[in-house]
Amino acid sequence: MTITASLVLFAVFWFLILFIVLPLNIRTQGEEGKNSYGTPSSAPINANIKKKMILVTLFTTVAWLISMLVIYLIFLNNFFQSTFYIYFIRVITSNSSNRNTSAKFSANCVLVGNISEKKDNQGNVIFQGEVKNIGGRRADFVKVDFVFLKNWSGDTKNLTTFAKGSYNTFESGIVSDASLLPGAMGQFELYVPQDFGAFIGLSLIHI
Repeated sequence: MTITASLVLFAVFWFLILFIVLPLNIRTQGEEGKNSYGTPSSAPINANIKKKMILVTLFTTVAWLISMLVIYLIFLNNFFQSTFYIYFIRVITSNSSNRNTSAKFSANCVLVGNISEKKDNQGNVIFQGEVKNIGGRRADFVKVDFVFLKNWSGDTKNLTTFAKGSYNTFESGIVSDASLLPGAMGQFELYVPQDFGAFIGLSLIHI
């Protein structure tokens, strides 16, 4: 939030609280039986304007600080998520360039583009993205591990999803659709239920 927007928010709170406080503890001339010449009986005797202005400013400051804190925490949440995405992409890009030689003889899956985030009608969060095998061998059981930062104390919780690739039947008889041939791409989707709770950031630690 800009400085101008912060000042506008403070002014809105100030006038809103002012109109709430002004009518409080008002005694009219009619109630006191002391009517001044030329004034209506509904006119206040002592409005205590100076005292109320001070109270309005104090209440406004408290309300404004709470609002700024909420806005700041929302901004931090979005900032941390965006930062973790960018950091992960940079790490993958820099590492993949250093492994060109070994990549010819092994599987090497990297994140392609950004990860999208959306919510369904029940408030569940869904993360979607794509990975690509830039190595020289088939990659099996391609998975993406998410690490969620739950609070500022550093508590984390992991969730894992598998990429959707081609089907492959192994010698053990296991059939998997999480295999990526060299140069192939696969989509992944992570479903985070609403009861998972709030988190302030996330990162990816492994593909």
